Amino acid sequence: NASLEEVVMAIHTRADAMKVDTGLRTEHIAGVSRLVAAASGLAVPPNKSIVGANVFSDVTAIAEDGDQTGTLYQVLTPRSVGFGDT
Repeated sequence: NASLEEVVMAIHTRADAMKVDTGLRTEHIAGVSRLVAAASGLAVPPNKSIVGANVFSDVTAIAEDGDQTGTLYQVLTPRSVGFGDT
């Protein structure tokens, strides 16, 4: 099992290697998630990957440190899934 947003963002992030395009506008993922949560009455857990409130709260992005030079980066940004600049 994998959630749709996880699959979509995996394809989006590695589109060059997968040679696939979903055609989806990923910046709407967070909004659609909130809409589904409101309509269903089920809250999104804060630690839910991609759409949880705490997903982008790690300031250092240490889990995604790509090299040993001290340069830190995030593969996925809040804006890429519709969270704005948070």
